[in-house]
Amino acid sequence: MNVLHMRSEYLDNGPGTQPLKIALQFRERGYESYFAGAKGYMDDIIKENGFEFIEVPSLARLERGIGSFFKSVSHIKSIIKDNNINVVHTHNGACSFIAYFASLLAGRKVTIVRSVRGIELRPSHQYRNWIYKIYPAKLLAVCEFARKELIRVGADPKKISVTFNGADLNIFDKNSLSKEKVRAEYNIKPSDFLIGHVGAFSGWKGQDVLVRVLAKLLEKDSKYKLMLVGHGADFERVQALADELNVAEHVVFVGRVMKSETYHMAFDLYTQPSVKGELFPNAIVEAMALGKTWIGSDISGLKELTNDGKAGKVFEPNDIDSLVSEIEYLSNNPSMMRERESNAYNFVLEQLTSEKVCDRIEKAYREDG
Repeated sequence: MNVLHMRSEYLDNGPGTQPLKIALQFRERGYESYFAGAKGYMDDIIKENGFEFIEVPSLARLERGIGSFFKSVSHIKSIIKDNNINVVHTHNGACSFIAYFASLLAGRKVTIVRSVRGIELRPSHQYRNWIYKIYPAKLLAVCEFARKELIRVGADPKKISVTFNGADLNIFDKNSLSKEKVRAEYNIKPSDFLIGHVGAFSGWKGQDVLVRVLAKLLEKDSKYKLMLVGHGADFERVQALADELNVAEHVVFVGRVMKSETYHMAFDLYTQPSVKGELFPNAIVEAMALGKTWIGSDISGLKELTNDGKAGKVFEPNDIDSLVSEIEYLSNNPSMMRERESNAYNFVLEQLTSEKVCDRIEKAYREDG
């Protein structure tokens, strides 16, 4: 079976990197995968992994319009015909409609599915969700929260499957990775309590919240360190905040990396204090795959990742005092840490491995209609 992944651009964020992770899993199952999109950060990485990347400039977000829509339909039609595509797996809204019309013009029966990793939640922008009432694709929701929201805005419940996000245990293998390696590289002592976060500095992931949390923690104990993995527009502002609060010596700004598993392994506690924009962050799943417990914000589908509080815990966004209190509690109660860590790892084994996620996706690929 031949699968075409489509996205406007493949960037270094969850929606941009997940298509490659899916394709790698499906290659092991005998599927042939292709990628179409405008220029993006991930293009060369996709090629380095042995997949064909077909540039479609008209798919770019900044090129959207009637003219670019028809150009994209024509280009995707040719890709479908030339590569005998059976499934188009789209990773943003516009691409599903482009794939639908392209398949009609190609005269081929093509299954169209879309991974839904975001949905418009702002009351003032609900008009953007009307398209789900006429959506031409099966919808792969990454969490139960997304499924319920899709139904709320008018999507056909029969077209929705919940797939979740998953971790590849061949990569996120706690038995083969060293906790000490990265810590030694950045002079993090075994006695230090390392709080970690992986994500783009987008302005809403909450890295600034963590710097403020760290400042309060250090008022009581010097053992706390913070490691932030990622880059983006908000990077320098967060660095400046660390300087302003006099905690810069306790913060490690790693920058952008594509292989985060060695950094995840170094953390004592993973944190996801996002203030908006999340549904079901893969970084949390990957942390739990390495036996890490986590705390974060009670937004969208994050609560589902706590496994009813047994694997992690969530608080209101920007609730600095509650985050400080929970970190102090966990760092001083190793038995509770071990219990939550064990629960987190077992939760991934039971539901959130990449193999289980791809089983759900494959079912959608092979279903008629």
